[in-house]
Amino acid sequence: MSGSVLRSQLLGYFNDEVSVEPYGDGGFLIWMPLFHSSGDGVSLTVRPESGGWLVSDDGTTLAALDPFGELSERDRFQESWGRLARPGNGHVPADSVGPEIAAWAPASDLAGVVFRVLEASLRAEGLAYCASKSVGRSDASSMVYQAVADVAPRVQRNAKITMRSGRTRQVTAGVMDEHDQLRVAVQAMTGRTRELRNRSHDTAYSIFGTSRLPRERRLVVAVGSHSMWESFLIAEVEEVAVVRFLDDPDSVYREIGKFVDL
Repeated sequence: MSGSVLRSQLLGYFNDEVSVEPYGDGGFLIWMPLFHSSGDGVSLTVRPESGGWLVSDDGTTLAALDPFGELSERDRFQESWGRLARPGNGHVPADSVGPEIAAWAPASDLAGVVFRVLEASLRAEGLAYCASKSVGRSDASSMVYQAVADVAPRVQRNAKITMRSGRTRQVTAGVMDEHDQLRVAVQAMTGRTRELRNRSHDTAYSIFGTSRLPRERRLVVAVGSHSMWESFLIAEVEEVAVVRFLDDPDSVYREIGKFVDL
């Protein structure tokens, strides 16, 4: 094994796993093969802004790590978040430090800024973990995973499912059979704002809409109750998966029970 061969393998892996799709008015939605410990992958949007590009997680990192908004209300967390949420040159047009991790980039440095925002998203988990120890809350994906693990005897966190193209994508949890074969793929959806719910919906729809699994074995668990979610988002996800709500755990248990011996 030479350094050049290893470099080629690394570049090949990223080339196969990075996904870039059109998004919004002239922008892009990027999925990266890097994940938080909860299994949530990092996705970023890139949009034309002020003669360059605005790279943002649109608040999805904080929404996943702090689904109830309790960390965001703490002064020390807000101070630390303000420093972390503006990586790179720290410039965002019409900037006010909010829930998103974002940075502006000229076209010549766009890839570099994408990776700096990506790095900040991953670093945010450590910040949230330290702050959450005194709050006593779990992130959304962990709550969904635990709900599945409460009823299924064999559950794999961050399970991989195969797309029709042959590529793999990671989901929140997989219910496995006695031979460690995937029976049900489970993806969490969460979001305190409309924008975050849209992004969470887009991720679930993208993963399950191109999966080889039959629809009845694709389960989306939306954090919260049915009334919290826009009906059109739920209707679209139901085209590609079964949808249940975490506020009604019995419905999640019943859905999983169709495929495992409870």
